[in-house]
Amino acid sequence: MTALEWFESIADERRRIDGVREQIAILQSKLEPHGQALGATGHGGNADKMFSLVLARMRLTDLQELEARLPDMQRALDQRIDQALDVLYGKSGRGGLAKARSSTDADILCCYYLQGMGWSEIAREVVKPDTEWPRQWCRRRAVRALEFIDRTGIAKLANS
Repeated sequence: MTALEWFESIADERRRIDGVREQIAILQSKLEPHGQALGATGHGGNADKMFSLVLARMRLTDLQELEARLPDMQRALDQRIDQALDVLYGKSGRGGLAKARSSTDADILCCYYLQGMGWSEIAREVVKPDTEWPRQWCRRRAVRALEFIDRTGIAKLANS
C-alpha cells in the first residue's frame, strides 16, 4: 500500500464516520416531536397512524444501532490518525516527515487527509500571499511529500 492509499483510506474512514454522525442527527430529528396539523390532511384514519408508529420504531432501532457502533468506529479512526501523526511528526512530535522534509508538507497532509480541510482552505493557511496558484502549490507539495514517504518508509519516519 502506498502512502497515498494509506492516507486516503484514513480520510475515507473519517468521511464515513462523519456520514454516520449525519445519519444519527437526521434520525434524531425525525424522532423528535413535530407540530400537529389542525385540519384534515391526506387519507386520514388509523392506517396512517399505524404506519407512522411502525416507521418511528424502525428509525429508533436504526438510531440505536448507529449510536452503538459509533464509539468503536471512532476509536479505530483515532488509532489510525495517531499512527499517521507519528509518520508526519514523529513519536516525539519533533521528527517524522516534518523533520526529514518540511513541517509545511506535514501540515498540508495533516490538514487535507486527517482534518478534512479543502485545498483552498489549506492554501490560505500555509501559502505565501503572493503565490500565483496556491491550491496547485499545496497539491504538488502533498504529492511530493507522499512520494518521499514511500521512498523513506512509514516505519522509519514514525520512529524518527
